[in-house]
Amino acid sequence: MISSRCVWFVTLLLGTLLSVISEIPSGAVAVAVMPIPPGDRVSLSRHKNLILLKDGWRRIDPEKQFEFGRPPPPFDDKHKRSDSTILVLIAALRETRLKDTLVSMIKNATHPERIRFAIVQQNAPEDDDIISEYCRAMGAPVDLDPNTFLPTDPNHGCPYLENIRVLRMRSSEARGPAYARALGNKLVDFEHDDFCMQIDAHTKVVKDWDVLLLEDWGKAENEYGVLTTYPTNVHDLGKNTGNHWEMPHLCCATGRRGIMVNCQAKAAANLEYPLLAPLWAAGLSFSKCHAEKVAPNDPNLKGVFAGEEYARGVRLWTHGYDFYSNSRPWIGTYYGGEKGGKSFHWKTDQINEAHERMATLVKAPGSDRSPEALARLEPYGLGTKRTLEQYIEFTGIDPRNGDTSQAKCAVVYVPWYKPTSSPTFPPGESTRSLRGEPEPFSAPGEPVALHVRGQIVLVILLVLVKSLSLWLLCTKSKVCGKTVRKD
Repeated sequence: MISSRCVWFVTLLLGTLLSVISEIPSGAVAVAVMPIPPGDRVSLSRHKNLILLKDGWRRIDPEKQFEFGRPPPPFDDKHKRSDSTILVLIAALRETRLKDTLVSMIKNATHPERIRFAIVQQNAPEDDDIISEYCRAMGAPVDLDPNTFLPTDPNHGCPYLENIRVLRMRSSEARGPAYARALGNKLVDFEHDDFCMQIDAHTKVVKDWDVLLLEDWGKAENEYGVLTTYPTNVHDLGKNTGNHWEMPHLCCATGRRGIMVNCQAKAAANLEYPLLAPLWAAGLSFSKCHAEKVAPNDPNLKGVFAGEEYARGVRLWTHGYDFYSNSRPWIGTYYGGEKGGKSFHWKTDQINEAHERMATLVKAPGSDRSPEALARLEPYGLGTKRTLEQYIEFTGIDPRNGDTSQAKCAVVYVPWYKPTSSPTFPPGESTRSLRGEPEPFSAPGEPVALHVRGQIVLVILLVLVKSLSLWLLCTKSKVCGKTVRKD
């Protein structure tokens, strides 16, 4: 015999469980993406905020992307002002297009007076200095003092020459791009440089690029936002590719223990605002300059050309910075044989030490995790705003074992601050001091999945409470006491 009390109880229990589980937001597991009707796939131009996934184009749901919280908004209005400065950081190893990059950025800026350059020039003795090349390209050739590298004529007439800072070294001293970019940090003036933009030495920009890029950064509504991707091919600069403004979007990588390398960019399209992205790119990185102070390029990665992007990306992210694909192709670069440049070589005698350093950073199996090794990482270690484990779950990429099978292109923002707190700064202190930051939102080591697990725990508790109430009600009911004979 089966008690009708049990039948009734189990039925109510299952019904309650299903009804409660159905209330869990779908975005708790993954960012909500909405399918495009099959008949509309040939006319993507009518849809906004698209991302290309394995099963085709999907629309991003912005509410689900920020379901668990919002980033701290800009601390000031510098992205709206015409007098805010942009420092362009360039590492150049015997580059032949460097002068063209500078000319393009100056001539196409709405406010060229605010554009600054920080160049790490790695030349051979027979190569022309960038100052000579730039001034000649601007139609105002100059003679340089061989000791100071300043024009011998104080009335030289070379426009915006005072805005170019150069750190000079011999090409024979080159130790790879990561090392050169790290040296460029010495040229940043944290008191007067507002925005920092790292690019390659073979880059072109569209008209009014400075205003457009600042506006795009502002649309992210994130003081710690970083516009970053592999730039559009220079031949597609400013073009409406596919009639839906297709943009590169970084979200996959390959690699092995401790060394992850970005794949070719995937795609996003018709973006109305920058799209939250999982990975950082060295070819274009635009942010407030405090990112160069908090998580600068690591000068110890000598000889490295593959893996340094992931290493810096995880450091930026754990320090609270977020990556976004910009919404339009305002920055372009030359690829392949069109890059230009002369024959060069950098020394790789310290590359093994650099690889081991990256393995230690991401806690790869077998890496040196001794107190001494961890101390050697500083000040280029992980941040404390978010954890490595959170980043692995956020990206779906695990650098500890090289697993990229779960890589995500559509990601959910991971909060690290209390939304109710307001960043304040002591009198006389600027936002560049990074004092008065909001308190961490998540406890150290708390993985992203805890948001989901927390909801599941609440569901289970709620089911248990409801079940107990139903059981007590059932035991007092005369109906529950009846039995049903099973033949």
